Amino acid sequence: MKLIKSLITSSILLLIVSLGAIDDNAGTNGFNFLKINYSAKAAALGGAYTAMSGEVDAFHYNPAALKEVNKRYISTSYISYFDGYNGGSVIYNRPGENQSFALYGEYINSGEIDKYNSDGINEGTFSASDILVGATFSRVIHSMLTIGVNAKYLMETIDDNSATAVAIDLGIVHQPVNERMKIGLAIRNLGYQIIHFSDSEHDEKFPITYAAGLRYKFSDKVYANLEVDKAYGQDVGSAIGVDASVHPMFAVRGGYKLDATDWRTGSKTDFLAGTSFGFGFFWQKFVLDYAISGYGDLGYINQVSLKYSF
Repeated sequence: MKLIKSLITSSILLLIVSLGAIDDNAGTNGFNFLKINYSAKAAALGGAYTAMSGEVDAFHYNPAALKEVNKRYISTSYISYFDGYNGGSVIYNRPGENQSFALYGEYINSGEIDKYNSDGINEGTFSASDILVGATFSRVIHSMLTIGVNAKYLMETIDDNSATAVAIDLGIVHQPVNERMKIGLAIRNLGYQIIHFSDSEHDEKFPITYAAGLRYKFSDKVYANLEVDKAYGQDVGSAIGVDASVHPMFAVRGGYKLDATDWRTGSKTDFLAGTSFGFGFFWQKFVLDYAISGYGDLGYINQVSLKYSF
């Protein structure tokens, strides 16, 4: 019990220190695709997912969450991102009695982009892409505490230039005495760059993220998630999401990012900035999740995930 309290206290203190810092590094980090959410369910809940144990795609937010997935899944996702970017992911997990494993991959690609030289002359096209492959390990160390780690290799390419790196995520999930609650803490994207974009070997800053989440079940059919996080190069973020099962085969979801004011520019769609909506459809061994997220004048992001359980 003392170990559990020490781990949780240390993690919370580390998060608080990070949240209290004033960010002077906006726009200075690389490997930004690490901040993209590849889970349609997480997107529908506004990204409030760090305490969402028991879902096969929750390890993107907290690797400790994988342990409560008691079935084997193959899960795929697709995301229609900004400015013609498209991406997706694939996951395979293997649960165990006290520990669980998963393998996964993610990608995003820009498609063809016009290329101009310094004189404004068109020299054809180029593309940009990001690829990530990783593995997750999660283990129960106490009836009230689960730990987990993601290890990932990533490559970022722009035209003929590329950079590679390795990174890890660390997380814990705590089950309080109140069984309606779940607490999640995570540190994501602790990385080391291997290959650099230029000969100068300028290290790209990683979007290291500290996150804390709370899940509360109002009933067997309705629960809410809360989240606070701080990523390098960004201000403090927070979100809330609600999931309601309206039928054994159907659930509706909604979320809101409380820090969405940066996406508001005075347009008629400002009120939708930071909002997200979605649903889940369950049929036999299949789960289909869909989400649409509003970003003000930037537009909308559509995501879909398909899971199959063995």
